Amino acid sequence: MAQSKGFLLILLWVIVINESFSQQEEGANNNELILVKGGEFTMGNPVDHHLYNHQRPLHQVRLADFYINQHEVTNEEFIKFLSAYRENLYPDTVDRIDQASVGLRYGQDILVEVILTTDSNVASGIQFQPDTALENQFILIEGQEQYPATYVTWYGAKAYCQWRYRKGNLPTEAQWEYATRGGQEGMKNLYRYAGSDSLNEVGWYRDNANFTPHPVGKKKPNQLGLYDMSGNVWEWVLDHWHENYDGAPKNGRAWIKRFAKKGLNRVLRGGAWLYNASRASVTHRWSDVPDDRHSYKGFRCVCE
Repeated sequence: MAQSKGFLLILLWVIVINESFSQQEEGANNNELILVKGGEFTMGNPVDHHLYNHQRPLHQVRLADFYINQHEVTNEEFIKFLSAYRENLYPDTVDRIDQASVGLRYGQDILVEVILTTDSNVASGIQFQPDTALENQFILIEGQEQYPATYVTWYGAKAYCQWRYRKGNLPTEAQWEYATRGGQEGMKNLYRYAGSDSLNEVGWYRDNANFTPHPVGKKKPNQLGLYDMSGNVWEWVLDHWHENYDGAPKNGRAWIKRFAKKGLNRVLRGGAWLYNASRASVTHRWSDVPDDRHSYKGFRCVCE
């Protein structure tokens, strides 16, 4: 009897874990959630120079275990989210990048810019058909399936993660840096980029990308098996932007400004195909307004 109870408890635990990871497993592509074992690490840039003031001061951060996507969320994944939300999305014909594209709004927030025709100057991998009576209003551009989903705002990235995983969210800035460094295993090397001191090995950037993003997972992964943490596209994280780390949380939680006005800058990490190598280092930080969208901005998700 005791053995039967033990088996039932194990079975229940497995079911709960599986359900907590995903509400939309059917048809999902292989963007695994990689376990990142928690621990303590020194966050920030050790070089004491005014050029790196926004990456300083060095501070100790202790994180709990979490899971993170193996690679950036792709067009193939993101279009499923749009299709699921299609009845709640409406095109914003005022706030748009060009006349052949449109921002899709959910409530007050624009989530993503998608193209209306393939003649658009917007290099999105997803096309929107606003006037169709067909159920499928979104078309995945052939050949763009495994490219990172771009032109996604911070709001759209966060909404996707919360839809895709029951306990999903964007990574905090500390989680992102810790995972990019390779977790505790990576502390043995302290590489400049995600898994190497040579960016050519692990990332797409200005000198090797031919001024375009690339399909995910084509470069060498870091010690945790994570791809494109350095280069390819900038990745949105959860935190508000702060000019430096004075007062930063020591527990790895998101650093959110209380009572901040909507639209305050959010953090981006990792560099991109359009930028030089220094932007792709594990410590480099950048920010932008949360409703900005561009061909060099993407994201990945975490679960705790």
